[in-house]
Amino acid sequence: MTRSIDTLTDQLLAVVEIVSAQNRELEALKQRCDRLENNEQAVMVALTTLFHILSASQVSDLDSMANVLGDIITQAEALDLPVESVASLRSIETMIRAQHGTVSAASNEGSLSAQET
Repeated sequence: MTRSIDTLTDQLLAVVEIVSAQNRELEALKQRCDRLENNEQAVMVALTTLFHILSASQVSDLDSMANVLGDIITQAEALDLPVESVASLRSIETMIRAQHGTVSAASNEGSLSAQET
């Protein structure tokens, strides 16, 4: 009886060690995911800022840049790049198109109010 309890105790300790190691690995993976998400957000902000700078400098307009980004997305899909990468590019394209709509609406309002006076 004592021998079976000792064996059971050893097995339970081994299970606890395995679970503890898996928890540490899971925590490390969560931290890595957080870092990757932060990096992805930083890249999105940088690209969006670049597009706005180019637009403000009248190098190109937001709609043209969104079209170029759409072409890049098409190429990325053709190359079977990771779905997450394509989704990130698509979200940037959507953001730019939304900003283009905002900028267009604001400039249209400005020209309308100038016509009214």
